[in-house]
Amino acid sequence: LDVVLLSTKDRTVVRNLTPGFSKDTGFEYIAVPGARWNTVPWMAWAPGGDRLAYFVRTEKQRSLILQNVVTGKYYLDTVDVPESPEFSQDGRKVYFSALRNAIGDIFEIDLETAEVRNLTSDAFADYAPTVSPDGSYLVYLARISGNDKLFRLDLASGNKTQLTFGTHDEATAQFLAPDTIVFPSTGLDPAAPVDPEVVKNAQIYNIWTLDLKTGALKQYTDALTGNVSPVVLKDPVDEQKIAFVTYYKGEYGISTLALKEPLLAANTSDF
Repeated sequence: LDVVLLSTKDRTVVRNLTPGFSKDTGFEYIAVPGARWNTVPWMAWAPGGDRLAYFVRTEKQRSLILQNVVTGKYYLDTVDVPESPEFSQDGRKVYFSALRNAIGDIFEIDLETAEVRNLTSDAFADYAPTVSPDGSYLVYLARISGNDKLFRLDLASGNKTQLTFGTHDEATAQFLAPDTIVFPSTGLDPAAPVDPEVVKNAQIYNIWTLDLKTGALKQYTDALTGNVSPVVLKDPVDEQKIAFVTYYKGEYGISTLALKEPLLAANTSDF
């Protein structure tokens, strides 16, 4: 596996960022998430655009790599299988999910001191953090009663708030606007109820948004094969435009979509 830079203008490969790496570089290969591999991010750009963070395999451990203008390596021997890095807004910290004593939590590493701190420290499986535009809180996934739901973590107080509900699964969220997130979900139209046990087995993700102030939900895709891993594109004409990974006829691809008219509108309380 390599990390590749792709142009959203003409769909050409700009550059391979990890060409021909070997053990001489200090790591064996790029580490990817396990069972959640296509529902959580593998890497993250620093806010200034000068560094890329991802995890690699180093002997028996995973290490955090910071690559680009500034290159560094941080050994994380206090946690197991770290994944899904996310830079703080000031670029001084990286948030990520990992296991400690077989329990999944959200951690942060201070890039100046290399200090690792547990932010959630609860009995649930927590993963895939995304930092808010103002840097004051994280949105992350927690597995509650067998389903992956979105939560909010206030970084100052440590308070946690559940954001989505229902027996379906959500995947990693990204901020579309200061108070709006975009994320994949296996949720179905709440106005046409399906047995919760049936919904619980759903595996087809589609793209939704959530207004964090009003609780308004909007569904933008209705594919039969699944859409995951949305990222927000800074389009000068239409600011609310995303790219996401699609799955069709056994192949993965990348598509873009302007978020104009939703296919379905609902509210978190409807679930």
